[in-house]
Amino acid sequence: MNNRRIISLLLASLLVIVGCEVDTPSPAEPRDLAQRVALPDDLRQRNLIKFDLACNFGLMGQAEAATPLLRQFIAYCDSTLGIDRALQRKKLQAHTLFAAILHERGDEKNALWQHMRAARLAKQLDDAGTFVASRRFVCGVEAATGNYISAIEGYRDLLGYCQPDSMRNDKVAILNALQSIFLAIGNTAEADRSLEELRQIVGDDEVENAILLVAELENGMAENDLTRQRQTVSRLRPMAENRELAERNGLGLHYRLAEYYIASRKPDSALYYINIIAAATPNNPTRTAILRAHAHQIAGHTRAASQLVDKIDDAQLRQNDITLYDKFLEVCIAIEQQRGNHHAAYELKHQRTKLLDQLATENLSHNIAYSRLAHRRDTTILAQRIRMRQQQLELDRVSSWQRFWSLILITSVIALGIAYVRWKTRTIRNREIAIERQNEILQLEIAKRTDILKRQELELRKKNETLLGEISYAGHIQRTMMPTADAFDCPQLVGHVVFHRPCSLISGDFYWVGRIGTKLFVGCGDATGHGVPGAFIAIVSATILNDLVAAGGEQSCGQMVEMLDAELRHILQNNDNAHGNDSIDFTLLCIDTQSGLVQATLARHNIFIVGSDGQMRKIGGTKRSIGEQEPEFIKRPFEVQTIDVAAGDTIYLSSDGYESQLGGPDNKKFKRFRFAETLSHVSRLPIDQQCQALQSALDQWRGQTDQTDDVLVIGLKF
Repeated sequence: MNNRRIISLLLASLLVIVGCEVDTPSPAEPRDLAQRVALPDDLRQRNLIKFDLACNFGLMGQAEAATPLLRQFIAYCDSTLGIDRALQRKKLQAHTLFAAILHERGDEKNALWQHMRAARLAKQLDDAGTFVASRRFVCGVEAATGNYISAIEGYRDLLGYCQPDSMRNDKVAILNALQSIFLAIGNTAEADRSLEELRQIVGDDEVENAILLVAELENGMAENDLTRQRQTVSRLRPMAENRELAERNGLGLHYRLAEYYIASRKPDSALYYINIIAAATPNNPTRTAILRAHAHQIAGHTRAASQLVDKIDDAQLRQNDITLYDKFLEVCIAIEQQRGNHHAAYELKHQRTKLLDQLATENLSHNIAYSRLAHRRDTTILAQRIRMRQQQLELDRVSSWQRFWSLILITSVIALGIAYVRWKTRTIRNREIAIERQNEILQLEIAKRTDILKRQELELRKKNETLLGEISYAGHIQRTMMPTADAFDCPQLVGHVVFHRPCSLISGDFYWVGRIGTKLFVGCGDATGHGVPGAFIAIVSATILNDLVAAGGEQSCGQMVEMLDAELRHILQNNDNAHGNDSIDFTLLCIDTQSGLVQATLARHNIFIVGSDGQMRKIGGTKRSIGEQEPEFIKRPFEVQTIDVAAGDTIYLSSDGYESQLGGPDNKKFKRFRFAETLSHVSRLPIDQQCQALQSALDQWRGQTDQTDDVLVIGLKF
C-alpha cells in the first residue's frame, strides 16, 4: 500500500512538471491563434494530460488542485468541434468527478449543474449506469426542494433503465425515494404500492433489507401503526450496530431510529443514535442539531435544547427544507412552553399553523397534479396500445389479402378463404367497437371527476367568502368601539396621534379613553396573538374598562389595572391551566385635568417621552401581564409611576407590533432602538403629520414582507 502511494505521488509530480512545461509558452512556440489552431494534436495531448492529472489529484483527495484542471478540460471539450467518442467519455468522467468534488464541498447548486450535464452526455453515449446515477442526484435535489411532481416523473422514467439485474440496487433506491415522496405529500396508497414493489425485488443483500426495513418504519410512523413500528425497530437495531452495514446504508437507519425514539419519548436511546450520526457526518449539522435539541427538550434539558436551536438559521432552513423547518418549529414551541414563555409559544404556534396549512395546500396540489400525471400516463399507454393494435390490424389485413390472392391461385380453397376473411373482419370490428366503448367510458369518468372537483372548489370559495365577510363585519364593529378624536380633548394636550394598523381584518391591539371626574385615562393594550382570539380579548378588556368608568368613584391607575386584571382572569377562567394563558400587555395613562399631574401604570410595556429639546426618556413597567396565571407573576403589584411632563413634551404609548416587524436587507426585526430613533425623528414634525411619518417608516422597513403583528402607536403632545 505504501509503495503504491509513493508511485502515485511520483506520477503526480511528473505530470505536474509535464503540465507546466506544456502550459508555459516557450520562445519557439507560436503565439498567434491561427498558428495554434494548426496544431490540434499538441492541444489535445495537453488537455488529456490535464485530465489524467486531475484524476490523480482526485484519487489522492486533493480537490483544490483537481478543480481548475477539470474546468480547463471541460472548457476545451466544449470548444472542440467534431469531438470523438473517446474524448466524450473522458468528458463524462470529468463531469462526474467534478460533481463529486462539489458535492463533498457542500456546493450543491453547481454539483446539480454538473450532474445535469453528465446525465445529458451519458444518455447520448448510452451509458445507463452514469445516466441513472446523475439523474438520481437531480431527482433527489428536486424532492428536497419540494418539486415533488418533477421528482416523481424523473424517478418513474429511471425505472425503465433499471431492468437489468446489475442495476437492482439503483431500482431499490429509486423505489425507496418514491415511497418517501408519497409519504411526504400524504398519498399513502401510492406509498404502499411503492413499498410492495420494493418487497418484491429485495433479495438477501443486507443493505437492501436495511432499506426495506427503514421504508417499513416510515410507513408505520406515517400510519401510526405502533405494533408495526415496534416489530420493525426490533429488526433494525442489530443492523444499526453493524458499522460496515451502517456506512453502506448512509446512516439512513440511524436517522430513522433516532426519530422513532424521539416520537416514543425515549431521549436517551435517541441521543445514542444522534451521537453516531454526528460523529460520521460532521458536514450536515442542521438535521442532527434539531434531533439533538428535540431529545434534550423531551429529557427536560431546556437550556441545552435552546442553545442548539439558537445556532440554527431558521430563514435559510425554511428556504431549503420546509419539512425540517416544521420539526424546528415544533421543538421551539416545546422549549418556549417549558420556559413558561407562553406569548412566544403562541406566536410560534401561529407560524406553525400557517406553515401546516401551506403544506396541506401544497400536498393537495401535489396529489391533484400526480393524479393528472398518472391519468396522462395511463392515457398515453392506452393510446400506444391502440396504435399497436391498429398496426397489428393493418398487418392482419395485409396478411389476409396475401392469403386471399394465394387462395385465388388455389381454386379448391376459395370458399374457405372468403369465409376466413369475413370472420376475421367481423372479429376486428368487434374489437374496435369494444375499444371505442372503453374510450367513451373513460371520457365519462374523467368528466365526472372534473365536475366533482369544480363543485368542491365552488363550495370552498363560498365558505371562504362567507368567513371573510363575517370577519370583515366584526372588524367594522371593533373599529366603531374605538374612541373618537373628541375623546382625547384635554386642557393639557395640544394634540394627539393614533397609528393603528391591524395585521388582519380584526385586531388584538386596542386603545381606550375614559373619564372619571377630573381624570382622563388613556389605555394602550396588546392582547395575546392577533386576529379573532386577540380581538375577542381586546373587546372584553375594553368592556371591563367601560364598566369601571360607569361605576364611578375616585380610582388611580394602579387600582384600575388591578381591577381589570381580576375581572379578566375571572371571565376567561385563567386560573384553570387547561384554558391556556390569555393575557394583555397594557399601558394606562392618567392625566388630572385640574392639577396637571400625569401618572402611568405599565404591564409589560414601555413608554417613550420626547422632550421639546429632542431628549428621549424611556420608562419601563412591571414584568406582569394582565390576566397572567403564573403565581410568581401574580404576586407582583402593578406600580403607579408619576411622570414629569413639561410643555412641548410628547408621550408615546405603543404595542410591540412596530418593534417586531420583519424587514430590512436581512429580513430581521425592527427592534426597540430603531423604534426609539423613529419616534425621536417623528416628534419633530407637527402632530397632524406624525401618523403618516410612522406609516412611511414602517412600510419602508417592511418592503414586500407580510405584516407580522398588529401595530399600535399613540402619541400625546403636551
